[in-house]
Amino acid sequence: MLCAGALVVTSLGCGYQLTRTPDPLGYQVVIPSLKAIPQQYDCEVKGEPVVNGCTALATQDFEAIVVELKAACIALGGERDDCWAD
Repeated sequence: MLCAGALVVTSLGCGYQLTRTPDPLGYQVVIPSLKAIPQQYDCEVKGEPVVNGCTALATQDFEAIVVELKAACIALGGERDDCWAD
């Protein structure tokens, strides 16, 4: 099952992993390797076409990315509510 999300992830292919970028606080965000190839399609939001279209990710890939971004938010000093961490 694919999960469409309003998540901007550029230049990711199936199995591709971005290199880690060091930050001053020592936390390193790692975008997980994708298990499935993202699917691109034309779409609209509130009746308006999205300029570069939309991308659907496999649910497990989408969830892995969200978990990593929430962890990064908390590690960099964000509050759980601000980071949408349940």
